[in-house]
Amino acid sequence: MGQDVGVIDYAAGNSPSVLRALQHLSIPARPVSRPEEIAGCSHVILPGVGAAGATMASLTESGLTAALTDAVLGGLPYVGICIGLQVLFDQSEEDDAKCLGWLPGTVRRLPAGVRVPQIGWNLVRSTAVHGADVGTPIDGYFYFVNSYVVHPSDSAVVVAEADYGCPFPAAVRSGSIFATQFHLEKSGPAGLALLRAVLTDGVRREGAWC
Repeated sequence: MGQDVGVIDYAAGNSPSVLRALQHLSIPARPVSRPEEIAGCSHVILPGVGAAGATMASLTESGLTAALTDAVLGGLPYVGICIGLQVLFDQSEEDDAKCLGWLPGTVRRLPAGVRVPQIGWNLVRSTAVHGADVGTPIDGYFYFVNSYVVHPSDSAVVVAEADYGCPFPAAVRSGSIFATQFHLEKSGPAGLALLRAVLTDGVRREGAWC
């Protein structure tokens, strides 16, 4: 690729496991904890296992919120994992947090009647609309740890779904943004294959890629 993948390293994140996954895939990567470290990255990955409020507070305190917004909205490919998906949207019910707002929509708690958090393997399927447009299949079992799910204002960004009490978006993409609710780095061979594809070949639709 010629450049390192930048893995955002913040207080509420899960960067070590993602960096280990990239090392396993022989993809050059480095942690990014300051705004100036984004320069020269081929992609940025925002992983996470924390809460929306803590994630946004940590990103803002480090100056990464503004720097990431400028870089990603300027075209730098972005991969979000778990909370890295949820903070893409406007607002989260978790901590009543204001999020990045790069995509319109909200984040809401999983429906009553199911055990939260969802922990474990769940079947993910490409959506009917985008199944033929996604260059890499997102069909199979992937590993989830989540109590909240995204509700995009534009359903066209949803490229894969899963069910847990109700159908919910498991992966979204828009331009150079690609993000999953499941943990790519913890989803075994399927997760690593998708992570490799996104970072090398890209997930393509209508000429765009990430």
